[in-house]
Amino acid sequence: MKRDISVIILSVLLVFALAGCQKNEPAESMMNHQQWNTLSTDQKHIKVATELKTIESAGLTVSANEYYFTDRLDYYFKENPTDEIFLKEVIIRIGLTNGVIH
Repeated sequence: MKRDISVIILSVLLVFALAGCQKNEPAESMMNHQQWNTLSTDQKHIKVATELKTIESAGLTVSANEYYFTDRLDYYFKENPTDEIFLKEVIIRIGLTNGVIH
């Protein structure tokens, strides 16, 4: 229960922190299942690594590498094929849920 509340509070604070230090995100930052699956493995890793650097520059700690997130993003887009979402948002959700973004 205590962990659930902490994750919710951290999520809310994270959204505000990221909103405050971001410029407008370009439309190409939005991803869906089809777009994600057209990327090569190297392209996925580059996109994820870029987003992780942005998240870290916002003051958060990321304790997993781009390979970890790429695997989970593959699963996310397989399970949610109709979602069109900012890649950074999915990465943050994955990180907070699994305790690898603080």
